[in-house]
Amino acid sequence: MQALLNWAETKGARVEIRFFRERSKTLEKADGAVAKHSMFKGAVSFPSRYFDGDGEKPYEDALVAATAQRFLKVFPAELVAMTAGEPVADPDAPLSSSIAVPTLFIEHGASWHGGVVTMKNPRGVYCGLEISFTALFRLPDTTKPVKIGLDGWHVPDTAAASDAEKPEEAIYGEMHTNAFDRFQKRLLGAFFK
Repeated sequence: MQALLNWAETKGARVEIRFFRERSKTLEKADGAVAKHSMFKGAVSFPSRYFDGDGEKPYEDALVAATAQRFLKVFPAELVAMTAGEPVADPDAPLSSSIAVPTLFIEHGASWHGGVVTMKNPRGVYCGLEISFTALFRLPDTTKPVKIGLDGWHVPDTAAASDAEKPEEAIYGEMHTNAFDRFQKRLLGAFFK
């Protein structure tokens, strides 16, 4: 934190949060497993639909907002101003060795390890997933980066879908929310007591 403040005093308050989504090959296997199940309801059943692409953006935006708010409780915006940066374009490429402003890189993704859960009312088949996060906070100079990680296994909570109009969205949405909330606590706990 001291290195960040030293940087901000001389070079500016801007701090970027940039996401990159881990591409999981196991989600394709999860899609295949649910497609073969008798409870399969079509494309709405595919877990990849909820964990690949733009379905992740609302959770990322909420994490940026919560992180920025927490920093604002301690530091005025003139000193440290957290903002969302551009997502990392190629998650398979190594992170750039040069950055212009302090940057919090957050990689996240879901992986499947073979389990499915079924539900008769409302009818459906769901996958338990491991949702992983790795954050790397770097300054543009040679200061040692801060690394924070969290892996968590998330089992479909079929109770979340019992009255839902779209049970798949409810179940996978709750998994997302729980995972991002747990990571947010870990992330902010690394910076603040």
